[in-house]
Amino acid sequence: MHGPLKGVVVLSLAEQFPGPYATLLMADLGADVIMIERPEGGDPARAFPDFFAALARNKRSVCLNLKEPRDLARFKHMVSRADVVLEGYAPGVAGRLGIDYRTLQALNRLNLRLWPDRSLPRSPRA
Repeated sequence: MHGPLKGVVVLSLAEQFPGPYATLLMADLGADVIMIERPEGGDPARAFPDFFAALARNKRSVCLNLKEPRDLARFKHMVSRADVVLEGYAPGVAGRLGIDYRTLQALNRLNLRLWPDRSLPRSPRA
């Protein structure tokens, strides 16, 4: 893939629409996007094959259970080589999994961690 993001490695832990859409744009611009999917079914969007195919184009996928020490170690190794990590967990989940901002920064100082900010006020119509 060619584009302005060629050579950028993105790890995506996001499963809700904003994260997969953001990484779709990155992949379309040339980034190497690797979706980290949960065991037992992977990304829940797989239940809707056409929707999943649209959001997963130009991406690779690996199944990791971040609650298992071996898979967590594999993920941390991947982080050490990544440029961007995007996650969409509820507040506190990344910390419980051992992949909070400080932990990831210790693995890769150049790492950019992105996540939707659920702490911002929401519109009643949101």
